[in-house]
Amino acid sequence: MRAALLVVLMLLLPLMSLPAHAQAPTPTATAAIDADVEAITRRLLKAMRIAETSLTLMKTQMSELVQMLENGPNRMPDRAIDIIVDEMQKVAPQAIDEIVDAAVVLYAQRFTKQEMQEIATFYETPVGQKAIRELSPLMLEASKIGQEIGQRLGEDAGQRAFARIQAEGIQMPRR
Repeated sequence: MRAALLVVLMLLLPLMSLPAHAQAPTPTATAAIDADVEAITRRLLKAMRIAETSLTLMKTQMSELVQMLENGPNRMPDRAIDIIVDEMQKVAPQAIDEIVDAAVVLYAQRFTKQEMQEIATFYETPVGQKAIRELSPLMLEASKIGQEIGQRLGEDAGQRAFARIQAEGIQMPRR
């Protein structure tokens, strides 16, 4: 049971953190940003619905985790699952605040104040709001299509490569 709990905790940690390639800012990182730049960056992030999107993602991941815990080979007791969900829900607001703070730093490092003002102005328009709603599902659908194409073409390339290897009499190691 301890091993199962350790696995659960390891799975939960990424839910409350930024992607692995992004460094969370230090407490003074946002303090180092000009107040005007921070304000416009927060305006941009609000227009982009970063907090809401992050919360939705956390809820989705938590739901998937609960399904895994309920249906997995080492099913956890319902009460244990309830406790895990309760604790994760308690830290969600802090996680969202930290994600937004980290995003402020990341955006401020990559965009000028003027660029962020222009982006925020666009995202505050009806078309910008539609772009925010549609880009994520569009990217997901495009990713699925890309996977299907890659799988189909990869299988075809693999078959041709295997045929060439056989035709050339190359001996492959046995497993």
